[in-house]
Amino acid sequence: MNIIAIDCGASFIKGALINGTTLEIIKECYENTPVNLDKSLNHLEKTILKVEYIFRELSQNIDQVNLCFSNEMHGFVVTNEMGIPYCDYISWQDECAYEKYDKDINYLDYL
Repeated sequence: MNIIAIDCGASFIKGALINGTTLEIIKECYENTPVNLDKSLNHLEKTILKVEYIFRELSQNIDQVNLCFSNEMHGFVVTNEMGIPYCDYISWQDECAYEKYDKDINYLDYL
């Protein structure tokens, strides 16, 4: 199982291809596109192009991956082609990981 993890940080966007069995990084990729120079694109359009670039770079010769996103102080909602969300938005301030997983342990400690 391969995992592509993409982090949309405050300063730049980066990603890694991770071997999901041993959790070792196979390849890293930093957003390195001329998108920043294109003044006709808004911030969201630039972000999408950068994420697509990183995904293409990391997924070469791979048939199937699990895709994970992380970000700092903002978030994303994955939608279908019609804009209908696949799931609810979960804010970075969400604290549901502290809820009980089992009677003796919460989700964060379980993970």
